[in-house]
Amino acid sequence: MAVESSNETDTDIILYESQNGSNWTSYNISVNPNVSEKYPVLYSNSTHLICVYYNESKDIYLRTSPDGKNWSNAFDINNGTGTVVEEYQTADIADSKHIVWTDNRDGNKDLWIAILGEKEEKKGKPKLNIVNVNLESSEKNMNASNVINITYSNTGDENATMVQLFVTSQCIIDGKPRLVNITENSAYIPVIPKNTTKYIRLQWFTIEPPWKWMMEYLLKEFLNKGEYPPTVKYMNITEIIVQLGPCLESNKTVTASIPVTWDEIFGNLGWRQAIIIPTGSIKAGEFFNITVYSDTGPVSDALVIWPKTSTSLHMLMRILSIVPVLLTLSEILGSKVWKLPIKSKYKLLLSLLVLLRPKVAMKTLSVAAMFLASCVYMTDQNGKVQLKAPGFATNIPRPLIAFSYKYRCFGIEMITVES
Repeated sequence: MAVESSNETDTDIILYESQNGSNWTSYNISVNPNVSEKYPVLYSNSTHLICVYYNESKDIYLRTSPDGKNWSNAFDINNGTGTVVEEYQTADIADSKHIVWTDNRDGNKDLWIAILGEKEEKKGKPKLNIVNVNLESSEKNMNASNVINITYSNTGDENATMVQLFVTSQCIIDGKPRLVNITENSAYIPVIPKNTTKYIRLQWFTIEPPWKWMMEYLLKEFLNKGEYPPTVKYMNITEIIVQLGPCLESNKTVTASIPVTWDEIFGNLGWRQAIIIPTGSIKAGEFFNITVYSDTGPVSDALVIWPKTSTSLHMLMRILSIVPVLLTLSEILGSKVWKLPIKSKYKLLLSLLVLLRPKVAMKTLSVAAMFLASCVYMTDQNGKVQLKAPGFATNIPRPLIAFSYKYRCFGIEMITVES
């Protein structure tokens, strides 16, 4: 018989054997210093003794012996879950192949069974790989890369289902690298069969006429409608990153990335944002300097539009020139144009002139600026130009516009003249 034997530090499992019931011999089944083992159950068949007992780790172990003297190493029946209930008769041996015990891994006391000698069916696993990532244009003779080609494979011995495909980009925003999503987190590939290589063609933006992208920018900038066009959304892009996985069969993911540039993706389709940096505060009647930058550095030979002091004649000409344009814009944008502040209408008008007809603007901008009581300047090779502030201070910010057809960039900065 197997008994639980106590000593000063722990309890052990001991076998007692007797031929006549009077003389007993003991053999150690499981003796581990400072580890308590309890509730032994003994079973015998024609060839072996089987002993199952509880360990203080809240697991049950099994040992076998051909003679009761020499016992095998302990075998963890419940795979080390630590959820066996600690109580008398927590385990039992039905026969030489079936062992049952009380387990609370699901929050309740449930009966679990182990079938000895039965091998668990080994399931295969998928192995996902990203073979190649490259860019191309969706239209012939178009200098843009709006399609991401992704070649991927599953070299495992099991199908991969509901595989997440996540594509993002790294852009430099405010001098720091930021991730800008290309696909949503909910993008999935239904199945990738085992031992196969597949190919997906992802068009991440539609090639539109430049004027349409410019209109999207203005609608977002002035009316907060829609989204910024891709030329602005992915400004200063440096890398495209593809992540494949996880899937239902595996939590593993694989990633691949390719370096890219803004010029490589958008070619001659888009316009960069020009950054206008004034030097210090701007005082009424004084000269001040500005520098115009793009993501490639200083912008030389950029046209800079800066309003002078308004006179009654200039104000009248400004009104006469803006009204017909606003009437046309109101048909396009609806009545919301009329709700814009004067400075926003002024900003919108000049932006449309520069953006929608850049070549014409270069020839006629001086005339338009005269009618709008403004002057046109040009930056030097370092992107700098000196301007003069109006002779009086005003609380209404004035639009300072920089434009370069050569660098394909434009920018607007609202300037307040101080007294």
